[in-house]
Amino acid sequence: MATCPARRSSPSRSCHPVPRRIDLVLKRDRYRAAGCPHYWVVDPEEPGIRAWRLDGETYVEAGHLVGDALLELSEPFLVRLRPADLVR
Repeated sequence: MATCPARRSSPSRSCHPVPRRIDLVLKRDRYRAAGCPHYWVVDPEEPGIRAWRLDGETYVEAGHLVGDALLELSEPFLVRLRPADLVR
């Protein structure tokens, strides 16, 4: 059974490359089932960021941007960043 590493005030993160399907389907579903309130995926190839927040028992997309677009989110904390800046 999955446990939620994101119970801290930061989103769950994985720093090693894994197939997209694992991040976008398998891990997201397991974290949802464990009740993790936020889940983010950073794709260095795009570069892009996808962020979801838990709404009841379902993740809803909180943001998805690529390249030099500015991502602004207020949960789980205030953040403003550009995906491209993460891979420069």
